[in-house]
Amino acid sequence: MAGRFALSVSIMLALGGCASSLTTPTSTVTVAPPQSVADADAALAQATRERTALEAEYARSEAVCYTKFFVNNCLDEAREKRRLGLVRVKAVEAVMERYKRQVSVDARDRDLAKAEAEFQAEEARRAAEPVPKREPEPESAAPQPPAKTIAQRRAERDERVQAAATE
Repeated sequence: MAGRFALSVSIMLALGGCASSLTTPTSTVTVAPPQSVADADAALAQATRERTALEAEYARSEAVCYTKFFVNNCLDEAREKRRLGLVRVKAVEAVMERYKRQVSVDARDRDLAKAEAEFQAEEARRAAEPVPKREPEPESAAPQPPAKTIAQRRAERDERVQAAATE
């Protein structure tokens, strides 16, 4: 009788170990790409709200778990539930952020292409224009020599220094 009981207990324990209440996702999360930046911003705002709700639910579950006898099992289930929720939230955030980055890269590329086209058009316009001939400058426009020579400026400086020393 004792042998049968031990055998049945060991079978029940083995089967109990095989059954787990924790499930893992077998498929990947698919997120539809947004149609505009406003859609992406709205999806990101929704993801933030979902993340906040998941964290709040986890905190409530955690508090409940500490009142139960099997605390660790309960905490594991709460963590797994939060983790599965965060997988979806992170997937949404990744897709939306990637879309927004791609939109900004595309806008930058368009701006660069436009600037390059404008530059090429300006270069072509300048190449097509004849180079204006420089007219010789008149003699009166020649640089004038300084009004005072170096010796005169040194003499004036010496006088100022001497006047400042006598004061």
